[in-house]
Amino acid sequence: MKKEFKLPWRDPSNNNFLSWVYILLFGAWGGIVRYIIDVRAGQISRGLIAVLAQVIISGFTGILAGLLSEGVGAAFHTTLAVCGISGAMGVTALDYYWRRLTERKNGRS
Repeated sequence: MKKEFKLPWRDPSNNNFLSWVYILLFGAWGGIVRYIIDVRAGQISRGLIAVLAQVIISGFTGILAGLLSEGVGAAFHTTLAVCGISGAMGVTALDYYWRRLTERKNGRS
């Protein structure tokens, strides 16, 4: 009997793929919110490149926050909230994560 290989996103019993899509979307959504806040505050001007850059950075920080939340065993809704906040923080969140990582690596806690 031959075992059939199924792609994870085609198997309805596997919700793991969709969970990570939601995490990415919440991070990107946080980036759009940050972009709107910055435009309304007059800190940046409107532009497709600026919003695209913000969404890419925010999606990345959202994924990082999702990995960290999963690592500490947070509930999925908490993970989504942290991803959205990290997405809105963008580069600030990346700086924070980097500082925490390098402090532990250097023996500081």
